[in-house]
Amino acid sequence: MRRIVLVLLGISALGAGAWADMRYEVIDLQKRAVRLTYEIEDNKAGNQVFYFPTGGFIHDASMGDIEVESVFDLSLKQEQPYEMTQDKETGAPQIKITYSTPIPPGGKKRLQIAVKVHMPESLLTFDSQGRYQFTYETSHAFEFIIPRNHCVVYTSHPVYIFEKGDKVFLQQMDKTLRKLVFQTRPARTP
Repeated sequence: MRRIVLVLLGISALGAGAWADMRYEVIDLQKRAVRLTYEIEDNKAGNQVFYFPTGGFIHDASMGDIEVESVFDLSLKQEQPYEMTQDKETGAPQIKITYSTPIPPGGKKRLQIAVKVHMPESLLTFDSQGRYQFTYETSHAFEFIIPRNHCVVYTSHPVYIFEKGDKVFLQQMDKTLRKLVFQTRPARTP
């Protein structure tokens, strides 16, 4: 039996003065397409330009291919203009976000960035029963939206499970470093 393993190593995609919570949604199992949505707070006084990501999981998992779905300023409740650039050291794609004014001392910018990536076969594989395993190491709040028509068969930590519309969420709000493992399989009908 082949196990499905997806290993994501923390949210190291942020620079100093920023933190993030993340949502991971499988949008197409066969194409290994996932949507990663980050809620980011940039609280570095004087900062007017923010680069995302600065390395970490997105670069490793996406094989350098990032499709930006949206960049939204939660503070202003509006889309935020951005441009695609390349990391000067690695050449990997980055999103460059320029604020209209610098962040004041004691202030912050709250952003929501959604990107779509296609996971390489080495990070997301499936067995003949359609089961897969998702592993993520983080110290941030985290939501996982299970694939459509799948049910949860295992979680390594207590999670809050809820439905919102036609989606099933697993939510882990603990902000201590932990390794989360989720397993799902296709739902069976009688």
